[in-house]
Amino acid sequence: NPATLTQFRGTNFTFGGGWVESTYNLAHAGGVLPNLGAFSAKSEAEGSALGNIGVSHDLDVLGLPATMGMGLLSAAGAGLSFRDVPASNGTSVNLSFLQIGSGIGVDVTDRLSVGALVSLGSSTLDAPFQGVSAATLAYALRGTLGANYQLGCNTFLAATWHTSQNF
Repeated sequence: NPATLTQFRGTNFTFGGGWVESTYNLAHAGGVLPNLGAFSAKSEAEGSALGNIGVSHDLDVLGLPATMGMGLLSAAGAGLSFRDVPASNGTSVNLSFLQIGSGIGVDVTDRLSVGALVSLGSSTLDAPFQGVSAATLAYALRGTLGANYQLGCNTFLAATWHTSQNF
């Protein structure tokens, strides 16, 4: 929620990350797709490292009740691999979403803040059955609006709206 940027005073730098590793167990009866036989196996795909870096700076020195921020974000990532299963015909899929976002949060009152964010995302889908072709990047813009209201000590009520982001 970009309205929460107003909670950061001064200049702030943040770094965070995570590791996402899903377990996919697949059973395929065969006979549906050409060159794909019956099999049952667990995916051997590695996980995805998801890192996020952000910086924010308040505009109090300019006399403005606002904070600007920018971030490099890992939005999602997952994959599956059945390359070692001969009946799967080398089936594997890898999907990742990365974002570059820039936003501003403005204090409307002592308790209410609003904000807006625009982000450019890139997505890669390394799909199965692509043969000798290669995965390519897709790009899409997204807008985000938010509001944040402080109900009491460390208690906030917030709302966020995102535009769709079609890759």
